[in-house]
Amino acid sequence: MKVIIQFLKEANKVEDTKQFLVVHNDLPTNDWTTLFDLLNKDNSYHGVANGRSFYEPCLPPNSLSIGYSSTSLHWLSRKPCNISNHCASLFAQGNELKTFQEQACLDCTHFLEHRSRELIPGGVLILLIPCVDDQGSNGFDILRVLLYKCAQSLLTPQELLDYTFSIHARSYSECIDDQLFAHYLLELIKSDFGSVNMPFIKQWQNEPMTLDEFARSITLYTRS
Repeated sequence: MKVIIQFLKEANKVEDTKQFLVVHNDLPTNDWTTLFDLLNKDNSYHGVANGRSFYEPCLPPNSLSIGYSSTSLHWLSRKPCNISNHCASLFAQGNELKTFQEQACLDCTHFLEHRSRELIPGGVLILLIPCVDDQGSNGFDILRVLLYKCAQSLLTPQELLDYTFSIHARSYSECIDDQLFAHYLLELIKSDFGSVNMPFIKQWQNEPMTLDEFARSITLYTRS
């Protein structure tokens, strides 16, 4: 966020960053207290909060200059079905996988529809979207495998069936839908696909780290 504000400040020759208004949007169940604490400590721009799903309208039409979403579009608006053989759609099969794929496509369509109305002419969307590679992997498959193994040892059969994450990582090609962009008068400026190195993985590889420290880091990442 600060990088975007700094760029706008330099590009528009704005001295006072207080001239920028940032609307932080998330579900009403978000940890807003922590966000407000961070905003109060920073105090470098005007920040407000909006507790709504981004799969519905969030702002008035023609009011958004720059929209930024980071690692959130893999969360679905709802869980379309339970997965019978796992907790993650990454391992789903047949109609269950198809149902998740269709829900992800529908959600993406709604997201772009609403943002296209909210953006001002010339406005920009910057999206960081978790994807799977050509082999259908997102690099952290093992975490979900271990979570499901733990769940199998703790939950009843019905609880295990209900233990289905409402997330679905699409492929890179599915995210780059030029026909959908054009339908909502959006133009793709740039796209790229790459891997992200998690800080705790880098620390584990390069610095002394106990098993407990590594486990705590993995747990915090998984909970987030």
